[in-house]
Amino acid sequence: KTPEESLQIWDKNQVLADVVWAIRRFQPDVIVTRFPGPEKGGGGHGHHTASFMLAREAFDLSNDPNAFPEQLEFVSPWQPKRLLWNTWRPHHDDTEQVINVDTGEFNPVLGRSYGEIASLARSQHRCQAFGAALIRGTRFEYMVHEKGDQAEGDLFDEISTSWDRIKGGAEVGRYLQEAFENFNIMQPQKSVPTLLKAYQAMEGKTDYWYQVKREELKWAIAYCSGMWFEAISDVPIRAIGDSVTLTAQVLKRLDIPVKLTSVTFQNIG
Repeated sequence: KTPEESLQIWDKNQVLADVVWAIRRFQPDVIVTRFPGPEKGGGGHGHHTASFMLAREAFDLSNDPNAFPEQLEFVSPWQPKRLLWNTWRPHHDDTEQVINVDTGEFNPVLGRSYGEIASLARSQHRCQAFGAALIRGTRFEYMVHEKGDQAEGDLFDEISTSWDRIKGGAEVGRYLQEAFENFNIMQPQKSVPTLLKAYQAMEGKTDYWYQVKREELKWAIAYCSGMWFEAISDVPIRAIGDSVTLTAQVLKRLDIPVKLTSVTFQNIG
């Protein structure tokens, strides 16, 4: 019923460590909480309010090397730029004091608005029998500043979201922009040479975002090449220690040179 009760049951220190780990692992610039703190009336349920309290505390601790130092073997300290609360719909007179975000914006690549995608996701919340009608058209959400540098008109004010923010990233950014501008949905394989240049430009770089984007780029290259990978077992069920025969199939379905050098199966006990 209360955030204090929730944090006692959860073991606050343990779950706080989880939140700090998530921030250090994903390195967000902006964090948005769904529920408010107790000083603003709370989130209706104890664990809702507790989620805000944890986010607020973790915002400061994530960049402190003395906080949960055992994590630093795997991740680095990270300081988000700002923390905001996705407030309830404000009174008309208060709308100028918050950041407005249109969640009804249409994404032509996905063929859906973000509101439609959110409605489909909400309808999967079946343990509470939730369902939501698809939302289309303009729909504003309102963000209230809580911690960090205050944004004036956009959530990402004074935050670079280009490759220029990463050391040596300008070259990668140029290649990816070129691939984007010249992309042909009917002949995606024509983008592969440029994507390979971007992939090669990332080699040897250790920054977190190089690691993340290099892995994503591998799949983009495979998709643009029209590649298909599949492995089929000769038995439906096996126990740890049993032998199993796997048949791998690799298909190249577009006109682009590809050489198969090896086949590796991971996570097989």
